[in-house]
Amino acid sequence: MHAALPRAPSRLLPAWSRIVRTPRVLGHNDKVGDCVIVAGFNAVQTALARRGNFTSLPEDLPVRIYSSLTGYVPGDESTDNGTDPEMFLAWWKVNAIAGYRLGRFIRLNPADVDGIRNAVAGLGCYLCVELSTANEEQAVWRPDGFAGSWGGHAVWADEYEAADIGVCSWGGGYGIDGAYFAAPGFVSAAFALELEQA
Repeated sequence: MHAALPRAPSRLLPAWSRIVRTPRVLGHNDKVGDCVIVAGFNAVQTALARRGNFTSLPEDLPVRIYSSLTGYVPGDESTDNGTDPEMFLAWWKVNAIAGYRLGRFIRLNPADVDGIRNAVAGLGCYLCVELSTANEEQAVWRPDGFAGSWGGHAVWADEYEAADIGVCSWGGGYGIDGAYFAAPGFVSAAFALELEQA
């Protein structure tokens, strides 16, 4: 499914905030490359919070899914090679996470900040970014340095203010400067997700 969302929503608020008590999932992403799965778990946390459920999802489940999808063996760094996001999204269409399956995903133009904000104002936006080593020291990522020099990463975007987007990453909150989206190579993919209860 690669349909486009409307270019600009009919009425977009200047800011959209996540529900404050929504838990953030870390998984094992501070040690291994399960970020693709962790971003999906954070999407489910958003869906649950919007239904008034603030239960934290199990932190060990993303790495178990990562292992089953990629062959990652805990403790063996040679098997820690990350996950193709579309492979995970296809898996999620069949398998539920905390009672939610992926109904469909819509590929967005990663440079279209209005389209991404529109998705965030819906459920949220699944982003694949190519972090630079300069981003290591930034709480708000800017297009400094060379895209991808630190590596690829997946995050869940669930708030915005003006052109800046707020994301869940490594169990915490980070920001992405609006200029990051227009800079070549820093945002490699963006997906609006439609979840359905299993």
